[in-house]
Amino acid sequence: MMPDERRLRESYRRCRAVCRRARSNFCPAFILLPPDRARAMEALYAFLRVTDDLADAAPGNDQAERRLHDWQTAFQTVQAAEPLPSAVPHEDPLLAEGWAILPAAADTARRFGVPWQALQDVIDGVRMDLRPIRFQSFDQTLDYCRKVASAVGTACIHIWGFSGGAEALAKADACGIAFQLTNILRDLAEDARRDRFYLPLEDFARFGVAPQDLLSSTVRENTAQWLDFQMNRTAEFYRRGADLLPHLSPQGRRIFGLMMATYWDLFCRLRRRRDEILRTRMRVPTLRIAALAVRWAVLPPTRRSLP
Repeated sequence: MMPDERRLRESYRRCRAVCRRARSNFCPAFILLPPDRARAMEALYAFLRVTDDLADAAPGNDQAERRLHDWQTAFQTVQAAEPLPSAVPHEDPLLAEGWAILPAAADTARRFGVPWQALQDVIDGVRMDLRPIRFQSFDQTLDYCRKVASAVGTACIHIWGFSGGAEALAKADACGIAFQLTNILRDLAEDARRDRFYLPLEDFARFGVAPQDLLSSTVRENTAQWLDFQMNRTAEFYRRGADLLPHLSPQGRRIFGLMMATYWDLFCRLRRRRDEILRTRMRVPTLRIAALAVRWAVLPPTRRSLP
């Protein structure tokens, strides 16, 4: 085996280790894919996990900025098919892990035609979280959602296999927005404590809600109306995104169906228990996810199974 082949195999092995260590609910779903595409999803997940960790695990924003700068430089190096430096900047263990998984991530992008810009967008989106967030308009919210979520969806459907070109990509974009808006609604109180307000200030003003109201455990009448507006808008993105299903390969339909069903379940819980949203971090129970996984592994994937 040639040294480059050995290094690539080791890189994919490290990606699998990152997935197992993360204990993500979605990593086991990769088994719904053929082995080569499952391996590619592990590489993608490892890239996303390392990107998040480089920012989240830093003791301060300055170090996080430095880490992301070094990570972006390394990413651009493998994109140009140039060798990475042998020494990791600052002897940072997280960057060292990133160095180890980058060959597999780059190989995945090349094999499956994953747009490099989608991976770059993820880095840019994570960088946005290093400072207080106060978006004025929904366009700014959409830009953030597209960087941290829709870009991931774009990468995924290239790995899974899809048809329909721009139409399919637009539906994947809607899915990413729906999923990220769901995350934002779930984390409203936690993000408010971190001075992060991802939903637009123009909406707060429209309904007479102050951003600080999200620090209260009580959902008042105007806050309830504001929440209903946000949830109705999110539901529309789900409706647009569900139509992605027929554009996907048969295996892609199964893993997409599981992801869509899980996020839709979470969204419905948030909407059903709206008055608890500021005091309880809701999640989909593990047993429920397992039941959905069995359903999508066994039953033929159909449009009727989606919201």
